[in-house]
Amino acid sequence: DQPAESVKMVPDRMTVAEFARFPDRKNFELIDGVLRERPGGAKAGYVGGRALFALMNDPRTEAAGLAAVAGLGFCCFPGRSDTVCRSRGALVSVAKLTPADWHAEFCPVAPELVIEAV
Repeated sequence: DQPAESVKMVPDRMTVAEFARFPDRKNFELIDGVLRERPGGAKAGYVGGRALFALMNDPRTEAAGLAAVAGLGFCCFPGRSDTVCRSRGALVSVAKLTPADWHAEFCPVAPELVIEAV
């Protein structure tokens, strides 16, 4: 049993705007308006980090106009405006990003490649 002061009350559903203000959002995804804790752990972080590191250091990544990103939330699912998914890493086409996209809380552009360790 946890002490009452350590239990966090989380709403059953939330919008993307509410999720953006959620203090622990780095450990969660928003799927159809419902918070879902991201699976993971040390091994998943290690494997995802190694894969992303390899892609970041491959000269073909930059030559192809791709940016390697880690932990970014993607809000780019047609018809599912209340969904934000995160990955261990991803490659995003720089040409598809507008200046506003670089400052968005969640990337509105679908990645070219997603790295996930399960």
